[in-house]
Amino acid sequence: MDLNEIKSKIRNDQYDFTLYAEIQRRADDLCFYQIEDAILTGEILEQYPDDGRGESCLMLGFCDNIPIHVVCGKRGERIVIITTYVPKPPKFLDPWTRSKKVETKRCISCGSFEYEERKTDYLYSYKGNYLLVPNTPVEVCLNCGMVYFDAKVLKEIERRFFAIQKKIEKPDSYVELPLAAYA
Repeated sequence: MDLNEIKSKIRNDQYDFTLYAEIQRRADDLCFYQIEDAILTGEILEQYPDDGRGESCLMLGFCDNIPIHVVCGKRGERIVIITTYVPKPPKFLDPWTRSKKVETKRCISCGSFEYEERKTDYLYSYKGNYLLVPNTPVEVCLNCGMVYFDAKVLKEIERRFFAIQKKIEKPDSYVELPLAAYA
């Protein structure tokens, strides 16, 4: 991918953001301006000519002294932000260097062995009722963004959901969620 083309499309808002990138942005407490700044001041670390989703690349940039990795691809004439995250151990020795840790698990989507354990907000839903579960542990493929949930974790979340619905257990808290329609 061409660095100047990526930067031009970012400057002109000619890019899309995947749901996975949004999940990772929230997990690392990043703002959109930080991701844009990291791209606009960044460099390409790795080129992926065809990794199963077409041409893409891994970029590294800094914003507010935070190293930020961004995997960019193409979607027609637009750039797509596939994922973004703050590189940290154990997967990275520093922002430029991957750890040499040997993984035995392979991603079923892209074949990569590169994973990172993360925590995410999981929204369990069933018949119009919801349970928000912060800090749900997941494994994330660093190449394609596939998210893996441990079945034991999901079954425990479901058990708690039904126990709360039947008033056997109480939730930790209730949240008030503002609603604003996109005009």
